[in-house]
Amino acid sequence: MLLTTTWFGTFLIDPTAGTIVKKQLFPKTVSKLVERLQAIQNGEILTEEQMLVKNFQEPFSVTESRLMGVCDTVEGVTQLPDSISLVPTDFGFDSELYHEVILELGKQRTRMAVTDDNYIIQAIKCLDDLTQIANLLSERLHEWYGLHWPELEKVVKETEYINLISEFGDRQTITNQSKNEKLKQLVPSDSLGTDLGLEDKGAIMGYAVELKNVYNTRIKLEQYIKTRMESLAPNVTSLTGAIIGARLIALTGGLSRLSRVSSSTIQLLGAEKALFRHLRDGELPPKHGIIFQHPLLHNAPYWQRGKIARALAGKIAIAAKLDYNSDKLMGEELLNEVKKRIEEIRKKYPEAPVKRKIEKRSKKGKNIRRGGHGRTGKKSKKRKRE
Repeated sequence: MLLTTTWFGTFLIDPTAGTIVKKQLFPKTVSKLVERLQAIQNGEILTEEQMLVKNFQEPFSVTESRLMGVCDTVEGVTQLPDSISLVPTDFGFDSELYHEVILELGKQRTRMAVTDDNYIIQAIKCLDDLTQIANLLSERLHEWYGLHWPELEKVVKETEYINLISEFGDRQTITNQSKNEKLKQLVPSDSLGTDLGLEDKGAIMGYAVELKNVYNTRIKLEQYIKTRMESLAPNVTSLTGAIIGARLIALTGGLSRLSRVSSSTIQLLGAEKALFRHLRDGELPPKHGIIFQHPLLHNAPYWQRGKIARALAGKIAIAAKLDYNSDKLMGEELLNEVKKRIEEIRKKYPEAPVKRKIEKRSKKGKNIRRGGHGRTGKKSKKRKRE
């Protein structure tokens, strides 16, 4: 006997006689058929398959390895003979139904492929775009408003600079309305800038309002990323912070991928160009990538950063595995271990080492090492003319 399953049912066949001994047809609805096909793709055994061989004592074979565990009397896997043809229309299943089932199955696969970390990847990319846009808009605002009051940017910070312009506009109104004591010391009439007309004032104030909205949107987006990261990858978030953790997930393509890469890969994520220059031109290899933004690494002396980056990347790899494969919360413990390791590094390497002079390989040097006619690196001795 031979057990086989198609998209419309499961069959117990006598290969010798070429006849169907028993059969269990699936329901003729798209949702039920999709449900069974998804179970087959996941390697599960269907209820119809178990019912078909229930109380069947004789040994039989199956057509796929998935069915090896359907009962104890399975002998092995065998292909369906070419002489046996299972046509869907013979059992009341037409091609239109099959088309609808395959279409719905494709939709289900597409939905399953979109996970929570895909939203985080798009959010961190959007944050980078907003940062770039805000920088461009801010630079233009400083140049534009600097025609009217160039001294203002030297007195206040960026956020207050934008708020003052968007709320008050010209320098006289800002000086009268603002509560900043430093602004009280400025005399508007002594400014090197020109006077601001009503139309110019309205345009600049509207522009500053839009820039302010961009900054507010970026703040909200950062909070959204933090909330999503705390639910998706709490250990990585505790160790690196939400923004750095989200960037690591984006660079690897997802939390699943981040949990599988090595700690050395995590250490150099974001430093691919420097790594390729090292491999191509023989420059010094990079010691860290995006994790350089971490305060524990960024604030460390330069001669300690390589060792600190290695220790931090190792703990990030452990945190990513915990987030993807379990529900354990060990982020704070891992962070304390990193801090302990940093203290050991600081005590062991308190001073900068003596720098060694490293010769950079050049393309000409590579050609010399190749050897061959005309590239041996040795100068040919010319005969002196008498």
